[in-house]
Amino acid sequence: METTLLTLHYLSLAVGIGGGAATAVMAGMTKGADPAIAGHVGKVQSRVGDIGFGAIILLWITGIWMVADHGGYAAMPAAFTYKMGGVVTLTLALLAMQVVKRRAMANGQPPAASTMEGLGRIALLSAIFTVVMAVISFG
Repeated sequence: METTLLTLHYLSLAVGIGGGAATAVMAGMTKGADPAIAGHVGKVQSRVGDIGFGAIILLWITGIWMVADHGGYAAMPAAFTYKMGGVVTLTLALLAMQVVKRRAMANGQPPAASTMEGLGRIALLSAIFTVVMAVISFG
């Protein structure tokens, strides 16, 4: 079971990081683009973001399960606390992006690019920090 959980955890990480990179590339493509093209790219970007958000949910599920199987939080290395700080920051940034996006869509508008860009930067930096702390914790 441990191998299955770890595999799902790593695959979710790959989907999340890949999705984040893809949405960042697409954001750059929409700047100054024809509005029709930007709209289509934005729809793809939104769907990729939804998949990435699903990945973070699966990361939480598999992560909590693995921690429980290994003696709970108290049994984790000290750097794990910093890793979890990064995970929480990443999750909150991604959740905020989902809220901003859904509110904008409800009003028939694309989300504010500057807001999404700022939240994307927070997500990127916290994802990098989280991976570094995971390697320090378990590497």
